[in-house]
Amino acid sequence: MNMKNSLSSAIYIISFLSVLAIVAIVLQGINKAKTLKNDEKGETLFWEGKNQEVKELWKKDWEEKKEIGIARKLSVLYIKEGWIKEGIAFHKEALKVYPEDPKLRFNLALLYFQAEKWENAWEELDKIKINYPLFPNLHYLRGLILEKEGKEEEAYKEFIKELNNYPECAGAWKKIRSFSKKGIEN
Repeated sequence: MNMKNSLSSAIYIISFLSVLAIVAIVLQGINKAKTLKNDEKGETLFWEGKNQEVKELWKKDWEEKKEIGIARKLSVLYIKEGWIKEGIAFHKEALKVYPEDPKLRFNLALLYFQAEKWENAWEELDKIKINYPLFPNLHYLRGLILEKEGKEEEAYKEFIKELNNYPECAGAWKKIRSFSKKGIEN
């Protein structure tokens, strides 16, 4: 009798845990479907130019899930719309969750560049350079900062570094040509 009760209890517990697991899987699926639905809605609104609505939708998703994909989408939106101050604040928050993400860090550098905060932009680029020395446009943006600071010979060298890594960088080619016309070369 005792063995029968133990077996019944074990079956009951296993059944209960199985039901909990199924409920968890279903809820996870619903949550994923909701994310997908919000993602699709956000994409549609983005292409319709309703970026304030997109921002609110994606910010809500970010607050709930803290997913890297949402962070990167918001990142691009802040840059595209020129929401510099808010964008910088968001990137600082997102980088606390994903401190090693070079895309978020590069986009923060871009926002600092737009805000003409050259030193802050440079610091972010230095952080990327440590682990991702070949990151696309890293040396191009460094060159643009140096150019803004009036350090054209150093800027030229950064544009050359960019072209050595990414010869398709049209902006770096344009800068090299303009510097060559000024007589600034290696």
